[in-house]
Order: sequence, then structure tokens, then C-alpha cells
Amino acid sequence: MFQRNTTLRLRLLISVSTLILVCIAVSSYIGNRLYTSTLSEQNQSYTLQLLDQTQRNLDTYVLSTQRQLSMLADDPSIRAFFSITSETDEAFRLSNESEARDVLRTYSAHMSQVYGLLLTAESGRYISNEFYRVTKDPLHKESWYLAATRLESPYPIYSHPIQRNLRNWKNYSIDDVVMLTYPVRDTKTNLLLGAISVDLRLDELANSFSALHTDQNGIIFVLDQTGEVVYAPSTPLVYRVRPEWFQQMKEPFTAQLSGRYMTFLYSTSLYTGWKVIGVFPNDTPPQLLVVMQRSILIVVAIILLFGIIMTLILTDTITRPISYLRQLMLQAECGDLSVHYHPRNSMDVDRLGTSFNTMIDRIRSLMETVIAEQQHKRKAEIDALQAQINPHFLYNTLDTIHWMAKDYQAVDIENMVSALTKLFRLSLAGGQEFVPLLQEIDHAKNYLYIQKVRYEDKLNYRFEVDESLLTCSVLKLMIQPLVENALYHGIKPKLGNGNITVRIFRADAAICFEVIDDGVGITPERLRQIDENLSNREQCSGFGIYNVNERLVMYFGPAYGVRLRQNPSGGAISSLIHPYLGNSPDETEA
Repeated sequence: MFQRNTTLRLRLLISVSTLILVCIAVSSYIGNRLYTSTLSEQNQSYTLQLLDQTQRNLDTYVLSTQRQLSMLADDPSIRAFFSITSETDEAFRLSNESEARDVLRTYSAHMSQVYGLLLTAESGRYISNEFYRVTKDPLHKESWYLAATRLESPYPIYSHPIQRNLRNWKNYSIDDVVMLTYPVRDTKTNLLLGAISVDLRLDELANSFSALHTDQNGIIFVLDQTGEVVYAPSTPLVYRVRPEWFQQMKEPFTAQLSGRYMTFLYSTSLYTGWKVIGVFPNDTPPQLLVVMQRSILIVVAIILLFGIIMTLILTDTITRPISYLRQLMLQAECGDLSVHYHPRNSMDVDRLGTSFNTMIDRIRSLMETVIAEQQHKRKAEIDALQAQINPHFLYNTLDTIHWMAKDYQAVDIENMVSALTKLFRLSLAGGQEFVPLLQEIDHAKNYLYIQKVRYEDKLNYRFEVDESLLTCSVLKLMIQPLVENALYHGIKPKLGNGNITVRIFRADAAICFEVIDDGVGITPERLRQIDENLSNREQCSGFGIYNVNERLVMYFGPAYGVRLRQNPSGGAISSLIHPYLGNSPDETEA
């Protein structure tokens, strides 16, 4: 037994250890093959996150400025400035300019991201606290103004706004700003009134980008609609990027820069049209691969050791209950059904043990049932033999009494005993279940004759039978129970004489039996109860009727049986439907 357990444990140990080694080997091979692509995907995923964040910062930066300019355009003093024409009173114009400058000064103080605000009217007038015109050429004829007010672009932004007729009192380079122009229109007629322009500071944008970090060799920069660099860190790598790459290639794509293959990811802003571009190298430092391989070896050793320990514990937990259960099965196989499995804290084996206990209990119960059934069967055979002997003995005794009455010339006794003898002989019918209809009628007549002797004038009876049916085969002992039911429940309780009529006729493929009495009848409630019992095949007080109905249903199906109904002229009618089976074999042979 110990040797068998050791073999099972060894097999499980080898199987689990081999499975662990194979899984780790396959995983290591696949992991090593996919490591480079995994790092690339991680870099791309991280860069895409940075691009999304950068794009959100850029859009927020522009949209917040756009909203501030929209609020400024709705100021009454600013609206009044754009509405002034050459016919406006000079005093009003000067007063409005003063108010407008105060409003611009207030907004400039709260808009740290701009270097100044400029109002340019469609009439050529302009006003600003920071900007001034270099020449006397009108500003509303400038290309930046015309592009901003005539084009359909909702956010006209221009990087590096050179060659414009404007200067700023603040000392900054054109390369340090982008110009944002907001058209102002009449709220009722939608006619152009002028524009509000600002120089957005790129150093503010650079500050928002400074919190973002890519790979040590990766960069993030911004290009405008024309491919000009709007923002980039201090690296010459940016200026080797060709703008047409982003038109010809799908994202992401790889290109060679300074002898290294770089992956490019970019995102285009729906508001500004600018592209936020992320670039990172494809090559990976080998140290990461070495670290990964060492980590895998350590993990393999730990998992293998842990697997061996757990396998030893698991096999010991499994084999002990299995050996115990197998021993009980061997005892049961030898005929000992008193064995019983006791749980050993092994869930799966305990379930098998419970099933084993259930099986043993069922086998023991089935054996007891078989023994009891054999005893009942033997008793039933003896009872059947005794029941067969008793009627024959009674029949022979009555036949002896009949001849003794005849010797003593006791005619009444002779006739009654003769009728009773025939009644018993027809009941036995040689053990047959089906008899000719004539024999079934004689059986009922003998019964009524005996009852007539008993009740004398109180009982009268007659038979109305289709003589063509007398040789038909029918189930025996059907008419007598119906006649007995009519006598005891209809005629006997009645005051005075009573009549019973037995009608037998054919209806299509069936033979109909009707027992009609003019007795006390039956109440509707009792009639409904009897019909329900007969339909549900439940035994009621009339055992004879139930027996006949049950035999008909068992032999021929629910379409046949017994039904009771009230007699319109008084009393009750018992109807029996029996299938037409043709002539009886006995009559055919005759």
C-alpha cells in the first residue's frame, strides 16, 4: 500500500514539475521574443498619453485666451469704440478712448499669458496700451487682419508674426510669441466691426510643457499649419524633421534622424490646426534585457520550489483518503455491507465517500426490498391458490345441496340453489376475462332471480337486448354490479314496488349498456361527486361501479367506462360504453 501511494505521489510530482517547467520555458521564450515590441508599445502608449496631455494644455491655453477676448468684445466701452465713425462727436470719441484704454489695462493686468491687447476697427482706427504703429499705413489693410476677418477659420493663430506694421513697448522677439486675432461683429447685423489681437507668450506654453517628461532620448514639439516650428526644446533634432512626412505617412511611422531610427507619433488640434509631435528612439539599452532575464531565472526557481512543495502536500492529501476509500470498497466487494466512509477533510474524496455511503445504503435497502417482495409474492401465490380453491369448493357444495333439494322435491330451494350455482359458475368462467354477451346476461338474470326470491313483488325486472349482439365478446362481470347498484341504492329505499330495465344495443363501434331504475333517484351533488370520482379514477362508495369502470379504462382506455345520470321519469340510469369486439372465440368455434 505504501509503495502504491509513493508511486502515485511520484507521478503527480513529476507531472506538476514538468508542467511548471514547460509553462515557464514557453513563457520565457515568448516573453523574450516579444520584449522589444512590448517596450515599443509601452513607449508609444506613454508618448500618446503625453501628447494627449500636451494637446489638452495647448487647447486650454488657446481657448481660455479666446474666451477672455470674447468677454472683452462684449464690454460696452469696447463695443462703443468699434461703433465710432467719422461723424461721431470728438468729445465722445476722446472719452470713449479713455474708457477703452482703462478696460484694456484691466484685462492686460489679468492676462499674464499675453504681451498686450490691440483693438483695430474696420474704419482704420486702433487703440492699445502696449502696441504702436510703425508707419502710417492703416492696420486694417494688414495681411494678418484681412486673413483673420475675411477667412472662415474660427481661431486664426499665426506663429512668428513678422512683417507687420506693429511694435510693442515691451522688449521681446517675434519668435517668442504667436498672434491670436478675434473678429468682432455686430450682434444684430453680423457685420464686421473690427478685431481684437494679442501676442500669446510661448514661454507660458513652454512652462506648461516643462512638467512633461518623455524618455531620456525622446522629445515633444509643436508645428503650425504651415509646418513651422511653434515650440520645441533646445535640440537640433527638431529642425531635421520634414513637415511632408506627416502628410505622406500614417501614424505612427518610423524615420531615420542622425543615423538613428525614430518613431513619430502626432496629434492634430481641432482648434488651432497645430500638430503636437512626439519622437522617441527605437533602440533599447541592453541592460534592461539582462535585468529581465535575471528576474525570470529568479522567478522560475521560486515557482519551481513552491510547486514541488505544494505538490508534495497535495499528493499526500489526495492519496490517504483514496486508499482508505479503496479499502472500504474491497470490504464491500467481499459482501460486507456494514462498511461506512467517514470524512477525512478532503472535499473531493469526501464527496466520493458520501456517494459510496449512499450506494451501500441503497444496495442494502434494495436487498431488503427484494427479500420483502419475494415474501409478499410467495404469500400472494398462496392466497391466489386458496382463493381459487374456495369458489370451486363452494360451487361443488351448492351442487350437492341442489341434488339433495331435488331428491326431497323442494322446488323453490332447488331453483334458488340452481341459480346461485350458475351465478358462481359464470363468475369463474374458466379463468377467462372475456365471455359471450349471452353468458354475461345469464349471469345478471341469475342474480336478479335470487334477489326476486328475496324481495318478491317489490322487485320487477326485464331485459331489452339486441339479439344480434348475443354472440359478441364482452368483458365479464359488468352488468351484475350495475344491477346491484340500482337495486340497493334505488329500489330498496323506495316505498312500494320498483322496476329495473336492462337495455343493450349497438351504437356505431361500441355496445351500450343501460340499467334503468325507477327508484328514489340521486341528488345532483351526489351525482356530480360520483362522476368526478369516476373521471379521476378514484374509488367511491359504490365499489362495484368503480371496479367496472376501472377495468374498462385499463383494458380499452378513457373513452370507455361507466357514467350515471338522472332518469327524467324518476330514478337513475347507469350507462356503460363497451367497444364492439365481434363474436366471441367460443361462439365462433361453435
